[in-house]
Amino acid sequence: MIRRPPRSTPFPYTTLFRSGVTVRVRGSYEMFPDYAAFTELSANTRKYDSKSDRNGLERDSHGYRAEAGVGVDLSQLLRGDFLVGYFRQDYKDSRLSDPSGLSVRATFNWTPDKLTIVVPSLERSVSESITQGASALVRTTGSVLVRHEMRRNLILTGIASVSRDELQGVNNQDAWLYEGRMRATYAFTPELFVAGEAAYKRKYSELDTSSYRQTVFFIRLGAQL
Repeated sequence: MIRRPPRSTPFPYTTLFRSGVTVRVRGSYEMFPDYAAFTELSANTRKYDSKSDRNGLERDSHGYRAEAGVGVDLSQLLRGDFLVGYFRQDYKDSRLSDPSGLSVRATFNWTPDKLTIVVPSLERSVSESITQGASALVRTTGSVLVRHEMRRNLILTGIASVSRDELQGVNNQDAWLYEGRMRATYAFTPELFVAGEAAYKRKYSELDTSSYRQTVFFIRLGAQL
């Protein structure tokens, strides 16, 4: 059974199309074997095909992220990066708030054995929002992915995540989002596979009408080259 999320405020744009460009520069320095310090700078621009939304707000924007961190590469056991820094997104319309603050990105690959990989991650970033009156969504997400190869042609994958959503420019609409997924993939041949998946999502919003829960089951037959 699928419980659909409640209807929200209609999307405030006359069309749904936007384009974006991101440029990223990264430099690193190996402090000693298997450990490196690095910095990363990125800049972006986001442009909608309509000059303004139906409320007369111009939502084109540009922004940047400046981060520094460390990377580890301990043979096949542990690999990953941890970065912390600052982000800012400036909107063309002065009536929209410009989100800024702490930027965090961390992803590690832990391989306890040859058949299993565990990938914990943490990220805080800014993205576009479809909520009327909000300029953007600042989301902080912590997640764990576990992938285990039971047999050569059978792979099990589990994903769990917790997110904190902060809407910029509106009050009392922040939310917590919990998600879990289980997937089994069976390969008939290297090119042909079938996958079954069960997913559960639960949102707790400060705005009661935006809270929901959703359960989905599906089976997919696919081919890859």
